[in-house]
Amino acid sequence: METAAVAAVVTLTSLTAAWMASRRGIFSLARLARALTQAMELVGWGVLFFTVNLALQIVSIVAVRTFTRFFVSAYVLDDVSLVIVSALQGLIVGSYRAVARGRSR
Repeated sequence: METAAVAAVVTLTSLTAAWMASRRGIFSLARLARALTQAMELVGWGVLFFTVNLALQIVSIVAVRTFTRFFVSAYVLDDVSLVIVSALQGLIVGSYRAVARGRSR
């Protein structure tokens, strides 16, 4: 039920934004397709950074457990900040690449 409510709100705000853009004459399907492509590229960069960051954390935990007398719990990986920081890394790298290619201002 909660998922349906979130989906309904997101759909409503997206349709409202598209309607307002079309009324101002700034809406085009070609621009929307480019924006969605760029957004998916940024999401992909975020997922890539998350995967690498998580793998490095796992390797670090295994290394500490193997080469020291200390025990590091795998529960230290249970932190939402890794997702947020990885998304930020992806946003920065993807935006940098877009600017370097001249796709953004």
